[in-house]
Amino acid sequence: MRRKLPPLKLLALAVLTAAALTALLFISNLLTVPNLFLSDRLYQRVRPPEASIYIIGIDDTALREIGPWHTWTRSVIAEVIEVLNAGEDNHPAAIGVDLMYFGHTAPEHDQRMANAAALRGNVVMAASVKFMEEITGDGANALWERNVPELVELPYPELLNASTAGHINFSPDIDGIIRHAFQYIDMPPALEAEMGFARLPSFALAVYQKYARTMGLPENPDVPARGRHNAWQIPYTSRPTGFSDGFSVWDILNGSLPPEIFAGSIVLIGPYTIGLFDSHSTPMASAPMFGVEIHANVIDAMARGIYYADVPGALILAVTFLVLLGLFTAFYLWHPALSAILMLGVSGGYLLLARQLVFPAREEWFLFGGLRYLLPPLQLPLGAFLLYVGILAVQFLIERRQKKQVTDTFMKYVDPVIIDDIFKTGMDNLQLGGRTADVCVMFVDIRGFTPMSEVMPPHEVVALLNDYLEITSSAVFRHKGTLDKFIGDATMAFWGAPMPQDDIVYRAVLAAWDIVQSGRKLEDELREKYGRVVSFGIGLNVGKAVVGNIGTALRMDYTVIGNTVNTASRLESVARPGQILLSESVYRAVESRITARCAGNIPLKGKSEELTVYALESIREYENQHEPLASAMLEPGKG
Repeated sequence: MRRKLPPLKLLALAVLTAAALTALLFISNLLTVPNLFLSDRLYQRVRPPEASIYIIGIDDTALREIGPWHTWTRSVIAEVIEVLNAGEDNHPAAIGVDLMYFGHTAPEHDQRMANAAALRGNVVMAASVKFMEEITGDGANALWERNVPELVELPYPELLNASTAGHINFSPDIDGIIRHAFQYIDMPPALEAEMGFARLPSFALAVYQKYARTMGLPENPDVPARGRHNAWQIPYTSRPTGFSDGFSVWDILNGSLPPEIFAGSIVLIGPYTIGLFDSHSTPMASAPMFGVEIHANVIDAMARGIYYADVPGALILAVTFLVLLGLFTAFYLWHPALSAILMLGVSGGYLLLARQLVFPAREEWFLFGGLRYLLPPLQLPLGAFLLYVGILAVQFLIERRQKKQVTDTFMKYVDPVIIDDIFKTGMDNLQLGGRTADVCVMFVDIRGFTPMSEVMPPHEVVALLNDYLEITSSAVFRHKGTLDKFIGDATMAFWGAPMPQDDIVYRAVLAAWDIVQSGRKLEDELREKYGRVVSFGIGLNVGKAVVGNIGTALRMDYTVIGNTVNTASRLESVARPGQILLSESVYRAVESRITARCAGNIPLKGKSEELTVYALESIREYENQHEPLASAMLEPGKG
């Protein structure tokens, strides 16, 4: 359906409504999980590691050969560090031990661990921070703002003095997936005075800084952290086991793995089996990732120097509004199928742009250096979808209302089948304001009704009139005509509108014949009861006429006007009882299918020439048929 451009106010209102509803869905967190899921698909991608990072796992092999974890003394990991740092010039640049050694145990084991850490000054140990409130939800959002550090657990003093400590805290998002790292955890004043430091770096940052110092890289990466605890989104580069070459602590202890291969690299030691309860969900796969692997991804991101940052919300809102403005105009004017294609195309293009902002085809094309701006993947596509569905709903309601108006208007005039055809073919064919059309007009009058009404009780007069009008209206509808109006005991009908029809003249002739034949039964009943009869006089004419709603806003009729109508009325006025008079144009249109005789000429009001008139005698297809022509309709395929 072709529409005009919607008013500016309607445009703004519809777009603002869609944008506001989208924003409300995001604020209410109803779409947080699907938005995070789609972000993972768009913005996390496996890439070759930038730094040389190795994981030496406390795995099933080590637990089988050395014994259960709870039986291990600190000398076990101390020996691993000693082996790795044995070479004067070929030891690792940094060794991160993702294990918590917070209290004292046997003095000889504690001291050996401290001595091993102090040998090359390249060891980072794990620390942990406990908060006054349980940390839940998105680690980058305001929930973290309410959580204040209450307790910091550090390695025992000798080990702390011989190494560097970094916190190993992570906070999963609302869906239980770890997406954020905390570069530092800032201490409240009371805890700062107690601990002697204002902030505690992350385990990954402390390891990276030792590595950067050796490799000549910037020691303080420009991470776009935010919030009290300096949260930033991790650009993962590896799936679970991606940093692992299958190295086990046991490989180091039994001498099967030469320590020289780790020279100048980063070595992370930590749990690498499900039984040690250090596995977590990440965006990279459905399989869990061990904590030491998450630290490896964070370190690699800092070595790569590529970080994620959100596009400012005001800019997203402005772009969304402008795009939805254009989409609304198209949705309003276009067919729903084309609108759906446009919606999918724009949404797909937006997601492709979002992907290219993070992973450009060529790195030198990127304008923001190592900063990758993240577009919220669901916001604009969801707004476009809501707008599309909303417009469909509004259009459905509008068209339903229009259909009801048309149905209410025409159901009293035309056969219901015609109303169905109007909606099947489209209401563009229906011009209610008035148009010129080829129509066949029929006038029917009841001859002898006035004298008959004088000898009948009033209620029988009304019943008789209703019976005759029922005959005329039924015949009109049966032959797909439009019932225009009742004028006292007369009826006016026409064919060819509101929808174009084929063979309108023959349809009208069949209806007229049907009316006369149906009236014969009533004639017999009236003759027997009152000694008088009534019958029909009918006139038919075909030609051009003006069709449409004619009248005022308070009172209008769907009718036809013009000379064609006047001529049909004149024919009816001169028809004798039981006679069907046809104009010459009607006769010529159907002469091969009827039998008629010339009834002479009649003058027309306001014109000098006379009109040749024909009286219908029979329909050749139904000659000798004296019953109502309920079957005298067009054959299948003709109507």
